[in-house]
Amino acid sequence: MSESSTAPTALVVVTGANGLVGSRTCAALVERGATVRAVVRRPGSAPALTGVEEWVGDFHDPELAAAVVAGASAVVTTVHPMGSDLETQHRIAVEGTPVLARAARGADVERLVHISTAGVYDRSPGVGDVDETSPLVGDDADAYAVTKRDTDAAWPGSTGSPASSCVRRRSSARARRRSGTPSARP
Repeated sequence: MSESSTAPTALVVVTGANGLVGSRTCAALVERGATVRAVVRRPGSAPALTGVEEWVGDFHDPELAAAVVAGASAVVTTVHPMGSDLETQHRIAVEGTPVLARAARGADVERLVHISTAGVYDRSPGVGDVDETSPLVGDDADAYAVTKRDTDAAWPGSTGSPASSCVRRRSSARARRRSGTPSARP
């Protein structure tokens, strides 16, 4: 009996799957053969595409976060609860994104991708071009910019926190095991 040449389908979790960026991310992933767990807060709002599984709930709930990332090879966070009050935006994005990142780390998810926006940077008249080293918006900016800024700061992958280091170490250790390269760490 010969081995199949078909690679297993990647399972990718996408939060904010019903939004502009999230829905297009889902479409691009299924087009490339992935199965997508689309996390949305409203039933029936995930992209209606073959290969997309709708998961309804708030991923700031540790139980939902753990369940949705189980068996996934990657997590893509595109979430921002547009049109919600500031309290909801904060709960879902700022508090929820680290919950999801910790769940992914606990499930040995190999890759986390956090999508942000240039809206987190001060783009006042006269500031000029912005990049990752530019000053961030102040607390007096609109709710979208402030919430995205605070989500970026809370997300382990963008802060250099121990959680981020742990994810990188686990991913590096997995890559070394696959290649047969000895680990430099215990």
